[in-house]
This record gives sequence, C-alpha cells and structure tokens, in this order.
Amino acid sequence: MQSKRIKGFLAISGPTGSGKNVVIPELLEKFPVLKEVTTMTTRPRRLGERTGREYHFVSKEEFRRHIRHGYFLEWAIVHENYYGTPRRQIEAMQRKGRIPVLDIDVQGGIAVKKIYPDALLVFIHPTPWKKYVARLQHDRGHELNFRARIKSIAFELRMASRYDCIVKNREGALPKTIAHIKQRIARYVRRIRLSS
Repeated sequence: MQSKRIKGFLAISGPTGSGKNVVIPELLEKFPVLKEVTTMTTRPRRLGERTGREYHFVSKEEFRRHIRHGYFLEWAIVHENYYGTPRRQIEAMQRKGRIPVLDIDVQGGIAVKKIYPDALLVFIHPTPWKKYVARLQHDRGHELNFRARIKSIAFELRMASRYDCIVKNREGALPKTIAHIKQRIARYVRRIRLSS
C-alpha cells in the first residue's frame, strides 16, 4: 500500500554549539515520521565524517554544475563554502509520507519557507550570549576566521525573527530545551497529518 504524500517540512537552525546536533537525533527517535535530509557541501571533510552521512562532500566545480542544472531546492554560501539541499531527496521523502528534517542556516530556512509555506522553522538560540561566545572562543578561538564567525552568528540571530519558533537554549538546560521543541513538533506533526 502506497503511503500518502505529506507536505510538511521541518527546518532547524542555530549557530555552532547551539545544541542542534543533540536536538535532531532526539526528534528523529521520538517522531518516526521525520526523516533527516543529507545536504551537499563544498567544505572540507572533518575527521570522522563520511560522505553521505553528515553531508555529501563535493568540489566547488561539481556544486556549481548542480546549481546550473537546478539540482537544489535551495543553496547558499556560508563561511566561504557552498551548502545545498537536493530537491529529489525531499520529494522522495514526502512521497513516502515522511516529513523531511533539515539542519540548515537561516538563509536556507527562509528560502525553504518560500517554497513550502507549511514548513516549520525552528531556531535554537543559545543564551546567555556572553557565556555562549566565551565557550565558542574556548573551543574555536584558534580558527583564523573566528571574528567573521561571530559576526555571522550575530546576523543569524537577527534573521531568526523571521522563524516560526525561537527556542532559547539556556546554559545547562538542554533537556528542557529538547522537551519544549518536542511539544512544538508534536503539534506540527498532528496538523500536517490532518491537512495531508
């Protein structure tokens, strides 16, 4: 029996160290209807990463060829690297009755909302800001582009006002943050199932 096509789409955004990498697996475990999308990037692969798992890693030349052929639902340049969402992967998930889940930057999230007005955009906002920056500096302060990264994060926080849901992830309160997001997703999943 063929599954009913679903129109839902869940985009989760937040700066580095906001808790996204913990939140998304929790959501996938709680809601079997969700399915994570593997996006494509030109950024260098980090130690322990595998193509097709964290990302599809490609060269800039290959990525640009995909852009010309209309391969992406949306794409953006973030920290000098290209990131894009394969259109066919999304459509295949929806045909099977699944709701695609995307870990995406704010530019991409806003682009997705224009294509899928029913999409739910969730932004995870790490607070307090000073403690967050101090933690980030401790972890990534050695990076040459650290100041540019902080500037980019400040931009993301301003753009987050265009999201459906902003969840503050307070220092040391990640379980509470996850519980709050799960409640919001549960309502969204019910609404999408009723409208599909």
